[in-house]
Amino acid sequence: MATGFQYQSTAFRTLTLAFALFAGVSTASAQDAGDQDEPARRMGIIIGGAFEGAEVTRTPAGSQKTLLIASYEWDYGVRYFTEKTWTDRGLDWSKFLPAAQKVADDILEEIEPEFARDSRGIIEYVILHSEDPFLSSVLISPKLTEKFGESLGDRIQAIVVDRQMIYLFPATGGKLQEFGRSLVDAFQQAKLPVSLEVFLINESGARVVGELGQGDE
Repeated sequence: MATGFQYQSTAFRTLTLAFALFAGVSTASAQDAGDQDEPARRMGIIIGGAFEGAEVTRTPAGSQKTLLIASYEWDYGVRYFTEKTWTDRGLDWSKFLPAAQKVADDILEEIEPEFARDSRGIIEYVILHSEDPFLSSVLISPKLTEKFGESLGDRIQAIVVDRQMIYLFPATGGKLQEFGRSLVDAFQQAKLPVSLEVFLINESGARVVGELGQGDE
């Protein structure tokens, strides 16, 4: 089980400043969305692994292995924006982020969390599970701490092991470390794995503060 993280000093204070601290739009050999796409419906952020090769992304503060990927719905599911479709639709991050946050807020309002409790009935962690492709974007919503502050405290640790599965822990008490081995196993078995990076979320925003090691016992 992992017993500690490589903490980093980078932080962000508000949602706007948070994304200002993210790295600029990165370019990689990405999925080709083509030129004949349907008009975008919902637009939102998918939190994905840096290995995915998406074109229009930002990097969360402190992260090395996780990306915020600009995405949109179409007839057959969800696609990442390419630089071409992003430019053709006249988008930039100042226009995109309010729409993405609205999607994240709506998901948080509708989702039914699963609370894991110990033998005394005390909440140990929360699981968020949904087939909504934008589930992972709830980490950018300021409503996350509002929704779970009473059950987990005002400082929350999160791991997005899979796009459709998020684990939330209280930042105090060492619960995440206690379940480290199980989280690693869940990541290794995930259909849509993201990363084992640990997000710290509070009223100021979210940032990556470390990573669970896959070889830790």
